[in-house]
Amino acid sequence: VQSEPTVQIEATETAATTSLLPTNTPTATPSPTLAPTPEPLPTQVRIEGVTIMPQGFNNCGPANLTINLNFYGNPTTQAEAAAFLKPNREDRNVSPWQMVDYVNEQTDMRAFIASGGDLELLKRLLAAGFPVVIEKGYELPREGWLGHYLTIFGYDDESGEMVSMDTNLGPWDGSGRYDTYEEVEHYWQQFNYTFFVVYSPEKE
Repeated sequence: VQSEPTVQIEATETAATTSLLPTNTPTATPSPTLAPTPEPLPTQVRIEGVTIMPQGFNNCGPANLTINLNFYGNPTTQAEAAAFLKPNREDRNVSPWQMVDYVNEQTDMRAFIASGGDLELLKRLLAAGFPVVIEKGYELPREGWLGHYLTIFGYDDESGEMVSMDTNLGPWDGSGRYDTYEEVEHYWQQFNYTFFVVYSPEKE
């Protein structure tokens, strides 16, 4: 995963000159050394090979985790992930930290988690070929407000939309669900812009 560009300060000094008279030699000042500018992002990205998976009862966490593990060829099933993460079927709460720990400790894959993300970072991860799971709020007509996970695997700047696999709403033909950037940000911020990424060890 490419880190954000940083600015390093490199101080340069002017050699001292011995003189009995005042001189106009300028005082040395720090000069910034800028990291290379990131490559421009493509205006449209869609990662191929991400497949939809309907979630079981209270299973959006294990379902999204399995989608991402399967994308990399790991054969973990939703039932296997759920049995480890929430042995009590009535348990609705699986945290992103639990899922990241599961990946790092129970599979041959790797994962990392972060908060404070933004759309620019999502796009950079997607452009690099990494699907991203976000934790977000969710409002349904009958159930009301819920927490939910969403696997994002593409974006389109022209339409201003993110493309995702929604394990509760579908669609089930694999075409993906389209939500505006504004809608994604609105519900994502309810969980402090938290996200996690599964990746293969070769990418470290």
